[in-house]
Amino acid sequence: MKPLLLACLGLLIISSCKDKDKAKKTTSITVNPSAPSVRAGETLPLTAAVVPAEAAQDVIWTSSEPTIANINASTGVATGVAKGSAIITATAADGSRVTGTATLTVTARRVTSVTVNPSVASVRVGETLPLAAVVAPADATQTVSWTSANPTIAAIDAVSGVVTGAAAGTVAITAAAADGSGITGTATLTITASRDASVSAITLGEENFNATVPAAGQTATLANAPRTILSVLAAVKVNITAAAHASIKIGSAPFTQGQTANFANSVTFTVTAQDGTTVKSYTIYIPAYDAATNPYGIYTAKHLADVNNGLNQNFLLKNDITLPNKEVPAAAVITGIPDYASAGWLPLDVFDGIFDGGGFVINNFYVNRTEENVGLFGRLRGTVKSLGVNGATGTAAAGRSGTGWQLTGILAGSNDGIIDKCCATGNISASSSSSSSDVRVAAGILAGYNFSHISHCYAAGNASSSDAVAVAVVSAGGLTGGNKGSISHCYATGNASSSSPANAYAGGVAGYVKDGTSENCYRNSNATITKNGINISASPDDASIAGIAAKTKAEMQTDAFKNSLNGASGTIWGRSDSKNDKLPYLIGVGVGK
Repeated sequence: MKPLLLACLGLLIISSCKDKDKAKKTTSITVNPSAPSVRAGETLPLTAAVVPAEAAQDVIWTSSEPTIANINASTGVATGVAKGSAIITATAADGSRVTGTATLTVTARRVTSVTVNPSVASVRVGETLPLAAVVAPADATQTVSWTSANPTIAAIDAVSGVVTGAAAGTVAITAAAADGSGITGTATLTITASRDASVSAITLGEENFNATVPAAGQTATLANAPRTILSVLAAVKVNITAAAHASIKIGSAPFTQGQTANFANSVTFTVTAQDGTTVKSYTIYIPAYDAATNPYGIYTAKHLADVNNGLNQNFLLKNDITLPNKEVPAAAVITGIPDYASAGWLPLDVFDGIFDGGGFVINNFYVNRTEENVGLFGRLRGTVKSLGVNGATGTAAAGRSGTGWQLTGILAGSNDGIIDKCCATGNISASSSSSSSDVRVAAGILAGYNFSHISHCYAAGNASSSDAVAVAVVSAGGLTGGNKGSISHCYATGNASSSSPANAYAGGVAGYVKDGTSENCYRNSNATITKNGINISASPDDASIAGIAAKTKAEMQTDAFKNSLNGASGTIWGRSDSKNDKLPYLIGVGVGK
């Protein structure tokens, strides 16, 4: 019995020893680093942390993309093959099938060389030359950054590699690999004298008026030069923008920027390039002022205001002009009107010349003054034709007088001349507090008061006039506040109101008519006409005037109405549903240009 017990005890001891010798299985594997990166052609050792520590630590390494990255199955050393990414897996070797993974990013190969082409080159001052960088190997990052050893001799675009010659000399150009490898390539660039004798700009006068630059060897004629230039034709200030380092002469005399030139005859500027051999000539001819064939040109707001310095001369508007808002800090400089911020436009008064609008428009017109005649023109005794004037938002024209007459219109305060083929839009007001029995207060969108001739014109907006003194005659009209002359082939669409303790008049075309005539003119029967607060729209003061007929706005928005304005000629008025609120417009003027 005793031997049997000893045998059983021995078996138990042997079994216990075998359990202790049995290894634990792997439960997890972590690959380090967790987000590895390696360049193509280079190696990176990876490690595997096996848990638990008592488990067998051996793993087998594999790559999901051997063409991107391969890995030694036993050592875990990864080799980048091509740019891209591959999943690296470490599998436990104990048969537990436990794995750990990491995504290996393979970046471009490290740059080994950069070659600049051409390696030796030349470029002239002011000219450009594109350089190229050849980066090896081909699958390395091809981006380079360009620098110049001396940008005062040659500047280079850091990205494109386009170099520009700045001054004669020699400079090293470097292309540096952008992959951080520190590899560079260089080229030697020689900058030679410029052969450029071109001119890009010629400005005239104190205002630096841009003259047309002629082709080399040719002449540019500046017809309709501004009065500010033609009035000093024998000594016009000149500035020329020519190629860098070029020299300029007038005749045999060196030219200095800002000097004056005598344009009584043609002036030729000879430009010699820096190389001393390339020579080009540019000639400017400025015809003298001629009232009939070469009137003064108006190009800017300041030119327009300058008409006040030539009130008996002729002018031609050369483009649309938008006047500045009165709040703009530089408005006084832009217009040349010192009090523009407080009073707006300074009326052109008294104008005896011819003003040809050329079919162009003056926009954002604003005036608020106490002169007797208030408008773009104060008192017009000459001719204005083919011009549009659009008032600013709100009250575009306001005339205020305390001592005498007050005539306000957007185009003219009073007309003693000729207004033909013109249009005006905006809201206006006129008022006076004079106690004189001879006072007239008149507001008309086109002209405050017409004493002469208005033909082929239209107006839109609201006109109002008032006077607190019982002896005054106060009138407001959609076209003119009063008519003592002739009006023909015109229409108006706006509202009119007048107020006076004594004599108030309001009409759709003309507010007050005395000895005036009208022919083929039309008022808007839908407009609101009031007198001393009473609505007289059904029978305004011009309702019974011969030559003024009432049309609804809808009737005005038809070709039949356009044809009635044209009469037999058919060449002055046009109409389109897409223009001018469907109302007739003047062909060649404003929206009809």
